[in-house]
Parts: sequence; structure tokens; C-alpha cells
Amino acid sequence: QVTEITTITPTAGDPGSTILLLGEGFDNPIMGYIGEYECKISGSVGAVGSSDSVNIVVNPEIVSGFKAGVAIATANGFHRSTVAFTASSGLSL
Repeated sequence: QVTEITTITPTAGDPGSTILLLGEGFDNPIMGYIGEYECKISGSVGAVGSSDSVNIVVNPEIVSGFKAGVAIATANGFHRSTVAFTASSGLSL
């Protein structure tokens, strides 16, 4: 099954906060991403309706105001969403 993100909730948050990803093909998730920032997988893959669900944790070293697409790498492949996430706080440049 092809990996695809269909929904991201929320689209803004702080370092260490959790982002819920909905989509398909999330079997054996390896890593989440906000742009180039690696975000650890939190918990296991679940289901919301007919969609797969997985949580990722916003990288604690993200820069405040950074905005980029959210992505996930799984055993099935890699997908970057067109929906962006914005860091509400974080490190300053």
C-alpha cells in the first residue's frame, strides 16, 4: 500500500508537541519530518475511521516560525504532505 498523508492536526504547535497524521500506508513507520527536522514517532499506528493514524513529536530543536510540509517515512515508502506545519515557538536564530 502506498504511503500518503491526507490530514495533519494541528498545523501549528510548539517543540515537543504531538501532531496527528491521518492517511494510508503507515505500516511500520520509521520517522516523521517537518521540512528537514526529524520527528520521532509516538505510540503505534492506529485507525480513525478508514484512515491509518500515527502521531509524531515536533523536534525540540525546531526554529521558531519555521514552516514546512510534514512527511512520513514508512516501510511502504515516503510521502510529503502539501499541508505545512508552523512552529509556534522554538529556538531563535
